[in-house]
This record gives sequence, structure tokens and C-alpha cells, in this order.
Amino acid sequence: MQVLITGANGFIGKAVVAACVAEGWRVLAAPLRLPDHAAQLHHLIATRLPDACIHCAGPASVRDSIIDPQRDFENSVSATFALLDALRHTAPRCRTVLLSSAAVYGNPQTLPIREDSPLSPISPYGFHKRMVEQLAAEFHQVYGLPVTLARIFSAYGAGLKRQVVWDIRQKAQATPSDQPIRLSGSGNETRDFIHVDDVARALLALLKHAPMQAEAFNVASGRSVSIRTLAHTIAPQHRIEFDGLVRLGDPLYWQADVSRLAALGFACQIELDQGLKTD
Repeated sequence: MQVLITGANGFIGKAVVAACVAEGWRVLAAPLRLPDHAAQLHHLIATRLPDACIHCAGPASVRDSIIDPQRDFENSVSATFALLDALRHTAPRCRTVLLSSAAVYGNPQTLPIREDSPLSPISPYGFHKRMVEQLAAEFHQVYGLPVTLARIFSAYGAGLKRQVVWDIRQKAQATPSDQPIRLSGSGNETRDFIHVDDVARALLALLKHAPMQAEAFNVASGRSVSIRTLAHTIAPQHRIEFDGLVRLGDPLYWQADVSRLAALGFACQIELDQGLKTD
């Protein structure tokens, strides 16, 4: 099988490439920047006719989306449209996995979060991921494109140079052990962490087994971890202080219901303690 991977040089993209190679699949990496290179992507798909596609390209920063929402929109919504439009014209049977985010849920009303929970994003990043999901529904319902959505929660692992795990680790390295590490929030906020290698395995499971009817799957561990617990795990030698301030666009509490993904036969293999030691 030949798999087109957009964003193959990115954090998740690299892990997906490795997972596909391990499966013995031929990887067609698309380093092109969308939507600027939509014509080149169209030509690439038309000449290579991939059997499957995992769309890993796109922004992954809530903070950046607040600073520059237009850039986030173009690299998320417009880029996804360019990909799906190219596929419908040249490879309409290509099974496609689009990366969405738990950010579409915003601050959920109940935990754990099910895929049918209300979508109420609180950042441009979250709103744009919701638009990506609407594009998936459009191209499936109107054109019959086989597509599914992966709502990824808090991914971490080697190569990620942003977000909370990296931030705590950087501060721990830069702060003497007799000085406190200062973090945003109260420390009681929770996230559902999943190692990038498990994310890649989950995306391949979706590619193989999802109905491809523009449905969504939570990609997470199903376990809730507080930021305070995470900080003490990463930097046990430091005292941790929190400023009590919630940053714009940041949700308070996340924990995913992963039963829909589990029904496809998927289960995480890397526990948080193990992943933090090896990333």
C-alpha cells in the first residue's frame, strides 16, 4: 500500500512515517506547504495515486492561533480544503485520516469526553479544527470521499519543542534545584497525555479499520493527569509554584472516553511514566 503523508517532517508526521515503514507500506512524503503549493500537490496525487493519506500538516499551537488567526486558518482550514479537493479529483477512493484536536471540545461539560459531546472551542485553533471536521463531512457527503477524523489530545514525545511537557523540562533544566519552577494556572488543570508513537499507531488503526464516513475518534490514553502531578514527575527535585492565571484559549480539564477507538482493537502501549523517561 502507498500512503501519502503530509507534514512528514513534523512532530507527528515523523512518527507516522516510521510506523508506516514498519508496516511495510510505501511512504509518499509531501513536504509541500499547503495551501501555497496546492497545484503541486494535485499533480503529485494525480501521478502517484496513493491508496491512503494521513494529513499531519498544519499548525499545532493555541497561542500562535490567538496571535495570528489568519495564518492558523490558512494553514489549517485552507490547507485541508486544498488536500481534499485534490483527492476528490484524482484519487477519490483514497482512504484519508485528518488530524483534528481535542480543542474542538473547549471546556467540556462532563468527563470523560465522548465524541458526541458538544463542540464548543475557545481558541481560533479549536474553531479552525472544527471547520476541518466540517470539511470532512462536506467532502464525504457530497463527493463520497472516504475520510475519518482523529481528535488528538495532549500528545508528547521526542522532538516536540512546545507545550507543557517541554515547557516544564526546559524550566527544570534552566532552574537551580534550590529555586522554584513557576508555571501558569493552578496546577489542578488536567490533560489526557498520549505518546506520539501511540498516536501514530492509532492513526494507522483508523486507516485500516475506521468506517471512513467522516466520523471522529478520540485519540488519547483515557486517563486524566493534573499539571501539578506532571510537573512533580518531570522535576521531582524542584519546588513547583503556580501563578493561578489561566491563559486565553487553554481548557481547564480534559479526559477522553476512548471506547470508540478501543472498539477498533487499539490500546496505548506507552504509559506516561515510561514515555517521559524515553522521550
